[in-house]
Amino acid sequence: MAVVALHAAANAQKVMRVTSDAAETGDTVIIQTIDYQHNEFARCDTVYVKDGQFALDIPLDKAAEAIICNIRNGGMLRVRLYLIPGEHLHIGGSWPWGQSGATNLTISGSSFYEQLHEFNNEVNEIMAGINPLRNQLKAMQEAGIDRDSITNYYNQAIGDIYRRLDQKRMELIRTHPDSDAAATLVGELSQHLTHDAAALLTERVRKGRMSDMIDNALAQADSKLAAAQAEKRMSKGKPAPDFKLKDLNDKEHSLASFRGKYVLLDFWGSWCIWCIKGFPQLKEYYQKYKDRMEVVGIDCNDTDQKWRDAVKQYELPWTNLYNPKAGSSVTVDYAVRGFPTKVLISPDGLIVRVVVGEDPSFFNFLDELFQK
Repeated sequence: MAVVALHAAANAQKVMRVTSDAAETGDTVIIQTIDYQHNEFARCDTVYVKDGQFALDIPLDKAAEAIICNIRNGGMLRVRLYLIPGEHLHIGGSWPWGQSGATNLTISGSSFYEQLHEFNNEVNEIMAGINPLRNQLKAMQEAGIDRDSITNYYNQAIGDIYRRLDQKRMELIRTHPDSDAAATLVGELSQHLTHDAAALLTERVRKGRMSDMIDNALAQADSKLAAAQAEKRMSKGKPAPDFKLKDLNDKEHSLASFRGKYVLLDFWGSWCIWCIKGFPQLKEYYQKYKDRMEVVGIDCNDTDQKWRDAVKQYELPWTNLYNPKAGSSVTVDYAVRGFPTKVLISPDGLIVRVVVGEDPSFFNFLDELFQK
């Protein structure tokens, strides 16, 4: 995928001009600018394309990222952009309808974009090895090679490609430490290299117009590393992390509050369809085993009022706790990657089982556990 960048002055708002004459552009282009701090779209610009060309001025006061969406005949292609105000970016080449990736697009404009284009070309030479790998896997399947052998081959081959990508990006940052374009590569690295890469950049780059982008890359890397460490801690037999969350009456509960019974933590949200669909069976098993198992619902990604309304609407009979969007690390500590997530904890506080999604076999497991 071609990575496109745009660029912003430190304190005064400037205008970023984006133009394009790329072939296969549809009749509408949408550019959605991402707000790093709130992890949402800060603005959405819609451009109607005429004769395959468009021009758009975007007011920006700091570096950002965006998604450009090319819409044609009801279909859509998306490419990630780096936005940095005050300069002109031109998108050329051709949109890759029916192909994998967006390597047919080109960028040009100021020296910033020319250098970024050079970086992209070097990276894309390595990424080009992914398609032949897919073809090789298909040939292995057709030849009747067993799945484990194919999986081992793929893991080794794709791992080598990712290592080479990391090496190339680190090399580009190391040889261009005073380049704003090199700062865009920091967020492309594997998370264990992110801090080392940022440290290679000069102080001018780290504290200049790219600072928000660099800080976001560091924060994302820290979050991923914390999640990976938590996932290792969430294996069977490991101590379950403690937490402190409030119930509907603003009374604080910790995991230790439920010691002595099995505890089933149910991470859910009022917005989660599968969470809601799973309530009837969860209620059934709560009634069935409530003398030996405490169910604790932990609502996530809701407002306080939406949580309270949902508990009332779905008549949830167990202990209900609220996980605020800020100030709690419980979803990180429990490595919650999807909803619903259920974590069964033994009476002495050890992890018994973790289930993501609605899995009927989990309730069979409860029957086997409590009917012994």
